[in-house]
Amino acid sequence: MQNKTIEFIELENKIGDFIEYWGFKGIEGKIWLNIFVSNEPMCPEDIMNSLSISKALTSNSLKRLVKFKVLEKAHVGNHGTQFYRANKNVTKVIKDALRMRE
Repeated sequence: MQNKTIEFIELENKIGDFIEYWGFKGIEGKIWLNIFVSNEPMCPEDIMNSLSISKALTSNSLKRLVKFKVLEKAHVGNHGTQFYRANKNVTKVIKDALRMRE
């Protein structure tokens, strides 16, 4: 996502803060939001560029988000690059997060 608006950046921050309540890291919420609003699945490089974060932080965050089924692997692109999409079943994601916290 190029040229983010101030409103979108504020939303990223609010989602980041909110998702921390569910036991995730703020950056994981920001990653989720960017993928959720994207018209196409995103690869790690897209995410790193969108959020100006490191490859290691991106990789670790994606692994956690997939592990907890917040994100899904969409497809593998050229040169073995994995692309991700948001799990659109938000109700199930929330129920699973609550169950994990118990």
